[in-house]
Amino acid sequence: MTAALDPRIARRRYATVTFLFWLPIGLVIPSQVLLLTERGMGLGAVAGLFAVHSLTVAALELPTGGLSDVIGRRVVLAGAGALNLTAYTLLALGTRAWVLVAAMVCMGAGRALSSGPAEAWYVDTVQAYSGPGAELRRGLARGGAASATALALGTLCGGGIPWLLSRGTDLGGRLDEVTGGLVLPLSVPVLAGTALAAVFVVY
Repeated sequence: MTAALDPRIARRRYATVTFLFWLPIGLVIPSQVLLLTERGMGLGAVAGLFAVHSLTVAALELPTGGLSDVIGRRVVLAGAGALNLTAYTLLALGTRAWVLVAAMVCMGAGRALSSGPAEAWYVDTVQAYSGPGAELRRGLARGGAASATALALGTLCGGGIPWLLSRGTDLGGRLDEVTGGLVLPLSVPVLAGTALAAVFVVY
């Protein structure tokens, strides 16, 4: 029988997982619409892509709600991370509409899977150590602070990276030229999000 995890370690892990999940999202947010329009999508098509994302989340939220109870919370979180990794890769490099639709479906599925397992894992872990009356608010608040910090930091970096690449020696222009237009300056924050999603899956 494995020993229950100390609540302090559980709090730290929960905050770290939350931070790693939301940081890539923050990186993607500032450049996502601009990247899609740069790939030739009109505003109507962009709205349609976001609708695909929202509909995917809505369609999968309830069916996947009890999945973590069946196959385990860590497995579900890793699956969400893998879907996000796939979504960011397709979004960063995709040039065709069907690829971008697939990216939004994967992103929506990842969001649906990630809704709840981390919080449930933290609650279960702390209660297994300290009993049903365990103090949970501090850890949950720390997770909320981690997600807000990750989104803020990611948004600042996601907006700043393309701007920095266009300054001075125009590294962004050279990157575009070297990759034949596959990697644009606006793609770089999304690719950074892909790398962080991989870290999330491994963690």
